[in-house]
Amino acid sequence: MQKQEVTLDLSKPSYSKRGNGRLVFDGGDFTAEFPREYNAGSQINISLMFDSGETYTQYKSQYFDFTSSVKKETSRKAHSILMRVKGEGILSFCRQCGHKLDDTTLKFCPSCGMSFHPDPTETNHKPVPPVTRAKAPAQKSKGKQLASLLIIWLVVAGSVFVWYGKKQTDPMNQVEAFEEAAAQKDGKAMAALLTPAVKEMKITDDTGQQLVDYLNENPDVKEEMVKLFKEQAVTKRTADIPEEHPQLILKKGEKKWFFFDTYQYEVQPYYANIHVNFKETAITLDGKSYGTTKEDEAVIKAGPFAPGAYMLVADYKGEYGKEKTERTIDFYESLSAEASFYVEMTGNGVAVTSNRPEAILYVNGESTGKTIREMRKYGPVKRDGSVELSAVYDYPFGSGNAEPVQVKDQEKIHFDVHPDRQDVYEGLRKTIVDHTHEWIQAFENQDTSYFTHVQDDAYFARQRGYYNESSSEGKQWTGSFNYLRFDLDSLVISEENGITYASVDAEVNITGRTYSASSYDGDYIDDTSDFWTYGLKYDETAENWYIVNTTKIDGLSGSNIETIR
Repeated sequence: MQKQEVTLDLSKPSYSKRGNGRLVFDGGDFTAEFPREYNAGSQINISLMFDSGETYTQYKSQYFDFTSSVKKETSRKAHSILMRVKGEGILSFCRQCGHKLDDTTLKFCPSCGMSFHPDPTETNHKPVPPVTRAKAPAQKSKGKQLASLLIIWLVVAGSVFVWYGKKQTDPMNQVEAFEEAAAQKDGKAMAALLTPAVKEMKITDDTGQQLVDYLNENPDVKEEMVKLFKEQAVTKRTADIPEEHPQLILKKGEKKWFFFDTYQYEVQPYYANIHVNFKETAITLDGKSYGTTKEDEAVIKAGPFAPGAYMLVADYKGEYGKEKTERTIDFYESLSAEASFYVEMTGNGVAVTSNRPEAILYVNGESTGKTIREMRKYGPVKRDGSVELSAVYDYPFGSGNAEPVQVKDQEKIHFDVHPDRQDVYEGLRKTIVDHTHEWIQAFENQDTSYFTHVQDDAYFARQRGYYNESSSEGKQWTGSFNYLRFDLDSLVISEENGITYASVDAEVNITGRTYSASSYDGDYIDDTSDFWTYGLKYDETAENWYIVNTTKIDGLSGSNIETIR
């Protein structure tokens, strides 16, 4: 329902300031006209006010227009009407003929011509001068009351504002939100609590998710962080960066609503020092390029980053070929604001293997100081044939070498290391010469114990057979060494299960004299030569070569002959 109140002066025709009705006063009679329609059941209250302030009469009607008479009394003079209207809708009628009016702004009825706004001069009544009433003292009192009420309202509103502001900005709220986000593993909620310490650092939902994952994987860290945050929330003191967990601090932020301090989790920045061994290596971290190295053993600084794991990509394109490597770096593992990470590029390297894994790798005749087993892959290496690789192994009896290999397009190089032929031959030669002298002594004394360079039971058995035959015939033998001729072309070296074997062909020339055991009668003198293939092995424990087999042959076939006399 709509409520409207208008006070109308009865001294002359008057209109409502709000246009909700008009009143024509005719000396003692008045007519109230309403250009607004009121639905059936609406109520119109009219009160006539007099000088005495009394209510002379009150007229209630359920009609849309009406005419009423005011009693004429000399002692009382009506000067105003208080008109209260309840109702809704729009409908107007001419009070003369009842014609329905659609336009409430008309001055004349289109049906009967009645004027809706009579000119005061056309009436038979003199205008009644308006009555001026002094303001009642009660109005001042009412103003004071309103002022008091306003003050009270402001005090109450201010108190509520302070209470609400403190509640909303209580730092303990942040701590509880931090715990809740971690417990629910809600990375997005956690990210909303974080603010970067430097504007260049990005805080994303992934940052928040990595934090909650880290806290749940390290519950002791979460417990210590929450404990520290609660202490800071109680003291409301901006924290220094803690040494144990420097990733976050609860810090006072900007004012809210001009009066209240806010608190936020400030994420501390991390910087990466990336050490790269090759120049011309492009570094990308977290999808952002940080440039290309201009020299070997360079350092590229990247950041700032929020705590978390990031993908580091190193892309090399240089004289050693092309190489790309990726790795994940994690700042949560570092307690320092600057963390160092090392990128070892191998370039276009080549894998190396050998039958002697302990052999030392040589590059262009220079030792690398590392074994084949340690190296496994050599690089970077140029592929234009300017680099030659080889392997050297130190045997107990001498050195061993592999054939040098030029590096071109190989992915793998195998080095067959063999003992140096000269070193092996010298060892074999000494053993065979010593053995020949021992053989003469053993035959003269018919005693195999003279043999110190033989590890062959069959050989010993054969020699004892010779001795027994000579003894049964009553014969003795004596002899002298003439020479040994070695066929160096026949030298063969092999390795099996870590044991080195070698063989060589040789001619043995000894002058021997067979005589009767009872008298030296010079029955038989022999100075012919015998040809043998001597098989030997190297005993690393004894550090010596031993004859393990002998095979009689027809002669020497090589052209590289050495004679020992």
